[in-house]
Amino acid sequence: MEPSLNFTFCDACHEQFTAQKIPLTLVNCGHTFCKACINQNIETVHSSKVCPECNEATPLDQIRPNKKVLKYLQTREVNKTLADQQTLLDQSCRTTKEQTLTSEMLFGSLGMKQ
Repeated sequence: MEPSLNFTFCDACHEQFTAQKIPLTLVNCGHTFCKACINQNIETVHSSKVCPECNEATPLDQIRPNKKVLKYLQTREVNKTLADQQTLLDQSCRTTKEQTLTSEMLFGSLGMKQ
């Protein structure tokens, strides 16, 4: 795991956030956990969640989606999709070029009648 990407991982279970593993931030302290850890693993006291990192209590209505992490994950997914599409296009172009070269070898240059 790259240190610069630590913000994309849950502070409790250390799994990477995804569209299904939504990052939620405890507003009072700023620590971010996945929804599953907040619901299952983080202690609730007097309608507040107690941060396991710093013991700061955050009221349940002050737990928010981490929009910066969500935006980063969405951008990363779009970039991956674009890169995958470019790879497919490059492969298709290589295949077409190879087919053209094979045809030219078999039948001569494109300007000649077959």
